[in-house]
Amino acid sequence: MKKFIPIFAICLTLCTGQLMAIVYANHTCEAYNSCEDGGKRAAGPSMGRLIIEGAGYFLKSHAHMLLLLNQVEISELNGADFLAMQTLVNNALENMQKAGETYKYLIAVAKDTPYNPEIIARLMDFDYEIFAENNGLNRDIVARIEPFLKKGDVTGLYALLKSDMAALCQQLQLIKTSFDNHKLPGIPLLWQLNQIYINSMLSGQYLAQFFAAL
Repeated sequence: MKKFIPIFAICLTLCTGQLMAIVYANHTCEAYNSCEDGGKRAAGPSMGRLIIEGAGYFLKSHAHMLLLLNQVEISELNGADFLAMQTLVNNALENMQKAGETYKYLIAVAKDTPYNPEIIARLMDFDYEIFAENNGLNRDIVARIEPFLKKGDVTGLYALLKSDMAALCQQLQLIKTSFDNHKLPGIPLLWQLNQIYINSMLSGQYLAQFFAAL
């Protein structure tokens, strides 16, 4: 296994507060006219706030996961520090659970909030292929979210991201069990976990990019 330098993880750990509002489903609340607190939903947080909170938890979890991968990597040189690994996987799991709970609430609010017909019409008419080509986007990730956008089903996209969070919690729980038993998890499990994080991260980012371009 080649040496892994967790520069991205360190950046996420230090800068989550700055990143969380712009890289994971940001702007999508515009489809409902619910990006600001107050108004009709004064008794609860706006969808915009929920999106930011959910992104913050997701990114914190991702940061801990990347630092966890670093611990696994350097264990080949220094031996396994199971206490450090347990702390990191616990933090990753706790934050992902919070992200999932936030998205559960977000979906409930979205189902109770009318769409903005003007934004939905723009989503349905948007040329995602040209935008993807001009911006060098991963076509597999675009294909994952474009059908929802073409139908104006933003609530369905929140459910998709929520399903990612559930899958991540499941994988993190398996890894936690290994570390709690002072065993290193199988490398394929770590690869799979990393892949789910990346796919979800890019899905959220591309949503932010598409909405920003409307």
